[in-house]
Amino acid sequence: GLQLTQRKSVGDIVGYHNDGFVKWIGGFGQVEYNNGRVSTFFNLSGSNSGYRRHDYFKKKDLVLSDTTFTEVLGTSVTTEIEYDNAGNIIGAHKTMDIDTFEYNGQQYTMYSDESRDAITDWEWIKGFTIKTGANYNIDELNNVFFNVGYISKAPKFNNVFDYSNQLFRDIQNERVKAVEGGYSYRSRFLSANLNAYHTSWINKPSNGGVTIEVDEVPYKANINGMNALHQGIEMDFAYKLSNKLTFEGLVSLGNWKWTSSDTVRFYDDNNNPVIDDFGDAVIATFDAEGVHVGDAAQTQYGISVRYEPTSNSYFKVRGTYFDNYYSDFDPLSLNGENAGRESWKIPAYQLIDLHAGYKISITPKNKLDIKFSVLNLLNEIYISDAQNNDPYNANYQDFDAKSAGVFFGLGRRFNVSAKINF
Repeated sequence: GLQLTQRKSVGDIVGYHNDGFVKWIGGFGQVEYNNGRVSTFFNLSGSNSGYRRHDYFKKKDLVLSDTTFTEVLGTSVTTEIEYDNAGNIIGAHKTMDIDTFEYNGQQYTMYSDESRDAITDWEWIKGFTIKTGANYNIDELNNVFFNVGYISKAPKFNNVFDYSNQLFRDIQNERVKAVEGGYSYRSRFLSANLNAYHTSWINKPSNGGVTIEVDEVPYKANINGMNALHQGIEMDFAYKLSNKLTFEGLVSLGNWKWTSSDTVRFYDDNNNPVIDDFGDAVIATFDAEGVHVGDAAQTQYGISVRYEPTSNSYFKVRGTYFDNYYSDFDPLSLNGENAGRESWKIPAYQLIDLHAGYKISITPKNKLDIKFSVLNLLNEIYISDAQNNDPYNANYQDFDAKSAGVFFGLGRRFNVSAKINF
């Protein structure tokens, strides 16, 4: 809650303290057609997402019968400067004073019954999806398929409310246009799938928006014009070497790039344009055209071997290689001589996982399914996520490893689960 002193003790919460709440309601409908050789589907869904932010460190709201005043009750710091007889500063003393707010002759503080934590109203945003597709069985072993879809997706919470409990201005849905087509093969010993995709992301804002400072006052804004194109091919297969031994593999080759450049305008809490010292509106430009999309590995290779010594047990070893993984970035860093500059690429890495399972019959109808996994079997040290030109490392902005903030992946870990089937 609000502090009465600037002194901190063990267990105190510092920096920030807030909760985000999301409500969601949706509906889904689908129709299908199948005549044995040709099958098709069409589905339509709709949703309504509600967002609310609760900040425990902001000044409290005052809720009265006829009106509500936001963030007016809390504490303020008063600083008293100490001087010597010659007028020189020799010290300072700070005190925390409880705010008093007066309305209609009545005074209120953060201890009044009418006070509450700083809570926003609910913000509701609608979304929908339309998808259709078809499959054609060429014969008993081969088939081809295609799918197309359009998605209007409600934004992430961090693109609805900023850290000061303020709604972002001009909130817009993400829009996705997707097309994919593929081929499948099924036989007694081999199954394989091959598909290609083309996905256009329209208005894919950076998580949490972007921030600038004017006269040491921060201003945030969404970038509603960030568009990206995701293209790639994917293949997976499973080859049964014997009744007990199966070899599996996968390949995913992506080419995901941003396709846009834009200008961002900033507004204050009253929706007025932010003005600089020369009387001009504050704007920021970026050019991300041709820059690879960050935050996910665009190339993956995987192989696995599954061995079933008995009908109720198995062992599986899987290795996966990750590459072409670019760090996430602040779009506003891509301007001037850095326009269109690639963010730092995370070093490629590989992980090996071990899985095993055993089923025990309890009764003729009931089975106990026990599973055991060792993830990252070799305890590989790798970087799982990165931010290009990390703002917490402001001394370096060189689009390289020295400038990046990184998260290391989890080391070796063990999972055990048990499930009873009735």
